[in-house]
Amino acid sequence: MTVATEKNFRLPDCNLCKWKKCKLISSLTKPEYVLAHVVAPRPAPPEPWTQEDENKLLVISSDDIDLKDTALGVAAKQMAATVTQVLHRTLASLTGILATCFSNHLLSSILRRTMSLMMLPAVPSG
Repeated sequence: MTVATEKNFRLPDCNLCKWKKCKLISSLTKPEYVLAHVVAPRPAPPEPWTQEDENKLLVISSDDIDLKDTALGVAAKQMAATVTQVLHRTLASLTGILATCFSNHLLSSILRRTMSLMMLPAVPSG
């Protein structure tokens, strides 16, 4: 669109100012709108679409999504890590309790055995 061809376009058809990212105010007339478009620099060409871009698009638009790539998968991984930490702490605590119980039980058994040996009747000497 140029100043010479602007008569061929209606104002709603003149969306090229959006493409060129012109700063416009809503009260512009059609000739002012066209002039803003003409003097605005042309935007840089877009980066070419590559096969790698196409492959990425196909992967993310596929219905086959790994669970790890979803919000549910991330939440499940975080929950598993939390449960693992809690289990490790609980196991360490239980190990300490069992060790204490076992040593108390062992000491108790030794003490009972010692006490029973001390109460044996004296063997008559002969």
